Amino acid sequence: MRIFFVRAAAAALLSLVAVNAGAATLIGTFLDDAAWTLIHPGSGPGDSENNPNNWLRWDPGQQVIWDLTGNTLSAVGPQEFTLSNAKGSVGTFTLVSASFDLSGANGFAGGTLTYDLSVAGGAGPFGTVDITGGTFTFAEASYGSTPFNSSTFDGTTLEMFAWGGDVDNGIGIDIGTGAVVPLPAPLLLFASGLLGLGALRRRS
Repeated sequence: MRIFFVRAAAAALLSLVAVNAGAATLIGTFLDDAAWTLIHPGSGPGDSENNPNNWLRWDPGQQVIWDLTGNTLSAVGPQEFTLSNAKGSVGTFTLVSASFDLSGANGFAGGTLTYDLSVAGGAGPFGTVDITGGTFTFAEASYGSTPFNSSTFDGTTLEMFAWGGDVDNGIGIDIGTGAVVPLPAPLLLFASGLLGLGALRRRS
């Protein structure tokens, strides 16, 4: 009887996975190394104004929530992030909405990200900035022989590297993110139940 119950629970678990296979919620963390994630002056490829002290970088460990449906990666805001640079500028970046097409040859075909940006203090081009309703546009492109925008997804973990430009405001953004599909609460309950049944069987 216990074996039947375990098999039935496993079947229900698989059916839940199948129901959620079309769309996945991913919890991502922005990369915060020297190259990612940052905002810089210049809205064209390679037009990053070569003074890293001016670049606004995401403060470490900040997470973002993505939705992946087929080849479309999206985010709905407001999702708020803090950033700063070496010249004392501090700011708040609000992700209002984003949509990326990941069907290209390198896992990226284009997209847009709508945002608000408020920066205060410090010197340089980001001394004081107040942008409402700005839009970064992303395209499948390479800088030299290196793809600017790419992604990989193995069914559990997404990695995405994306560069976009906002021509109207004269700035660019580099996004590096690693994201995983979290185990939904119902699956955790099933898993803990199965573990409990296994323990009971070993005791009997």
